[in-house]
Amino acid sequence: MDSARRWHVRGVLAFRRGTASRWVSAAVAERLARRDALDGYADDLCVDASHVRRMRQAYLTYVWLRDVEGARWARAVRRVLTLAHFSAAGELARRYDIPAGDVADYLDTAAREQVSARLMREMIEQQWDPGAELEWQALARGAVRHVQRVVTAYGVPERVRVAGMEFLRVLGEWCND
Repeated sequence: MDSARRWHVRGVLAFRRGTASRWVSAAVAERLARRDALDGYADDLCVDASHVRRMRQAYLTYVWLRDVEGARWARAVRRVLTLAHFSAAGELARRYDIPAGDVADYLDTAAREQVSARLMREMIEQQWDPGAELEWQALARGAVRHVQRVVTAYGVPERVRVAGMEFLRVLGEWCND
């Protein structure tokens, strides 16, 4: 069995062991990508190829920050956060050209305050791209259409209609700010 195949098998077995071993699978994804040997890895993990790319991104971000901030810091943060945190941080660091120290601060904050990867991503995007639409704003835009249909439907109780109109008014104020 060649070296790439051994790494492939090791990564699949680690992935199947569960969340605690996902970092091994991410490291294997990076190793296999360097050798152009990712074929079949996503299939064997039963995930999309994009998931494997995000795992690899998380590992690369971890290595980058480990080299800058030190191994002790990186291991401590890695134990608290998920691959998704590191993947999001790495993606946004590239997109907005965020320095390593700032990325480390975001991850520290996420670990200390137990913030989800999604919320951490929103915090970073809001700070580095103030014009970006926040998730709640996108959800609210989708809800407006449904609430408009409810308040104009036949037979809706007046109390529901008034509440819906108030919802639309308040939401309009928030989304237009």
